[in-house]
Amino acid sequence: MILEGHSLYSVKWYKDDVEFYRYMPKNNPAKLVYPDMPGIDVDTSRSDETRVTLLRLDMSSTGRYRCEVSAEAPNFDTVNSKGTMVVIERSKPAAQLMWFINEREVGEEHLVPYGIVMHPDGLETSILGLHVPLRPHAFS
Repeated sequence: MILEGHSLYSVKWYKDDVEFYRYMPKNNPAKLVYPDMPGIDVDTSRSDETRVTLLRLDMSSTGRYRCEVSAEAPNFDTVNSKGTMVVIERSKPAAQLMWFINEREVGEEHLVPYGIVMHPDGLETSILGLHVPLRPHAFS
C-alpha cells in the first residue's frame, strides 16, 4: 500500500480518543483489537487497512471517532480524520412525541397517532404522524 509515495506504517481507530483498532501490515498479526471498550465490538473479518466494521452497536457506541493513518519511515507522516456517530435505540417506555412548526407545538387536530409498536425484546416504538393542509400562501 502506498501513501503519497510512502508505504503504509499503520492505521489506528479511536473512539473518544481511546484506541480500539490498529492495522500494521508488517506485524503478525497485522490486526490488533483492544478489548473491553463499551459499545465497541470489531468484526476483524471485515476490518482491514481501509475500514473498521463494528458489530452490535448500542447507545454506548455513540461518540467521536477518529482514523489516523501513518506512513512508513523515514518521515512517518500522519494524517487523520474524525466524525461523530450517534446511535439511537428504541425505548421503554415508549417516547411521548409531539410536532412543532416554527417553534410552535402543533394542535391535536393535526396529529395522526399510529400507536405504540411492541418489540420482542420488550422495547417500544412510538409513531406520530402529522396532517397539515397547506394553503397557497405557504409557498410564497
